[in-house]
Amino acid sequence: MSGRTAPRSRTGCSTCRTRKVKCDEERPCCSRCRSAQLSCDWVRPPRRQRPKPAKPDRLAALQVVQQRRVLLPRDAFGLSTSQQLRNSLRLSSMDREYLVYFPNTIVVAWVGKPWKWGLLRYLYSSVASESPVVMRLMLALSASELETRRSMDPDRIRWSLPCQPGTGVAHYSAALREFRSELERSRRQPLSQEKLDEIIAAFFFLISYEHHFGGGWSGLNTHLSGMYAFLKSCGVLGDLSSKPEVDMAVSSKNLLLYIMYIALSHAWGGTDERETWLRAMDNDTFCDFIDCLFLESRDTNSIIFRGEYPTEELADDISVYHPLDFFHECSKLKHRLLSYIRDVKDGKEPETSTKFLLSELKRIGKRFRNLVMLGQREDPPIRLRELQTIYSVVGEYHALEIVCHRAICIPQAGGRRPACHRDALANVLGVCRKMMKRNPRVMVRLIWPLVVAAESVDDADDKRWIQETVETVRRDTGSSSWLAEGLDDIWASPACPQQLTGSLSPRIPRAGTISAISDV
Repeated sequence: MSGRTAPRSRTGCSTCRTRKVKCDEERPCCSRCRSAQLSCDWVRPPRRQRPKPAKPDRLAALQVVQQRRVLLPRDAFGLSTSQQLRNSLRLSSMDREYLVYFPNTIVVAWVGKPWKWGLLRYLYSSVASESPVVMRLMLALSASELETRRSMDPDRIRWSLPCQPGTGVAHYSAALREFRSELERSRRQPLSQEKLDEIIAAFFFLISYEHHFGGGWSGLNTHLSGMYAFLKSCGVLGDLSSKPEVDMAVSSKNLLLYIMYIALSHAWGGTDERETWLRAMDNDTFCDFIDCLFLESRDTNSIIFRGEYPTEELADDISVYHPLDFFHECSKLKHRLLSYIRDVKDGKEPETSTKFLLSELKRIGKRFRNLVMLGQREDPPIRLRELQTIYSVVGEYHALEIVCHRAICIPQAGGRRPACHRDALANVLGVCRKMMKRNPRVMVRLIWPLVVAAESVDDADDKRWIQETVETVRRDTGSSSWLAEGLDDIWASPACPQQLTGSLSPRIPRAGTISAISDV
């Protein structure tokens, strides 16, 4: 049992005592800290002596700093804020606090790889230190998350310095202005690989910000359209059959793959999509393109860290190759389903037949049957990252089953729900419950399956649990309230099967997004 209601450990490490969870007292690092990638600190009993008088405010600040330090990931090396930044961006003391918090952000949890040997730490040390735009966006992500979390749960989230309301949005807006100027300059001069990497990293953080803190599809679509136009104009995309004018680093290919995964989970809202690749490519071309990105970027961490990369981290990456392959196959099917539903809605002849979609769903499930079965087990004895990845992809697959049923099987059966539909719904909710039990923050990787389940659930207890889960995720991640508001919209007005596609994105534009970014 964990959380605020758990019994506090009185003899364990100081980290478990701070988190109010039971400690197994294993030294030098207890199992809970090892699993959560936290610093396991053991405080020796102080000598009996008369304490020196201290001012209450300074003493309280010191206690908060000590608490904050034990909650940070173990050895967040590469995240030095005391040195002068090469990107010339001047940081306030509060900005430095936000940078210290960045390894804890939900973006790191969503990517999945722990900070110490992850792609995001590499971006901080190698890209953000040179790019004020990327640095501002990292500050925006940290500040927005920390501000929201502390406003929702001030007793649980304390910090050594006061959060200034609006700091995250201010950094985000400043980054947008600077990024627009950066894109204009890139049009007038040759584009180096280093500059291309900076721009793709900036797009990734812009889209991540909208993904977690924005108001839905509108802001995301603006950045996706801008990125598509930029990559096409500088010859990175081309016609997808010839060598691009500028080659991308493996880190940029990995970021582009993440961006396309995000787009696939948000592109179900039926808004104007203009020239995003979700519309600009046919199904086969799109699948070929992300196949290339997936195959060329799955060894990203070992490539960017080279000889420093530890063997145990390489083994950790290998443990998630099979689940990530499963997720990738689901993403391609998700794109084909999205294309099919849009064609039906627009009165067009679907590019992909229903027979192919159903057979592809069956083929993927059969190929990865072992992972589907493992995802239904309680606490299998495997690596934490591997387990979380399996839970997220199994939830994705069962959500695709639900979408196939709603878009194809139920209309063909005259509105009757088959038994397999009820099983898929139960499996999605089961996986989500297991993930919530393990780590509520990682539930951000199961938001799309949870949305799909919310659109199909009828049981009042299940609805109540989904609402409570969304509120818990919001409190633990600082994400915006659009998800909770979307649940109310879904349950207030039932949709027809073809419209039931996993979108909770409000149809309203988000203030602060600079639409001119798309005019590259």
